[in-house]
Amino acid sequence: MHKKLTDGTVAAKVSFKLPQTDKEMMELAAASRGMTVSEFIREAILDKLF
Repeated sequence: MHKKLTDGTVAAKVSFKLPQTDKEMMELAAASRGMTVSEFIREAILDKLF
């Protein structure tokens, strides 16, 4: 069975590399918004796409 996101949609896994300092900035930005890093990245990508 496929895993699902919190909104019920089927999840796909994406992996990429970035500098450690960028990862730390994402973690801080996500935490300051009460989001997980995954939620933060998904929202940022969708903002760029649409």
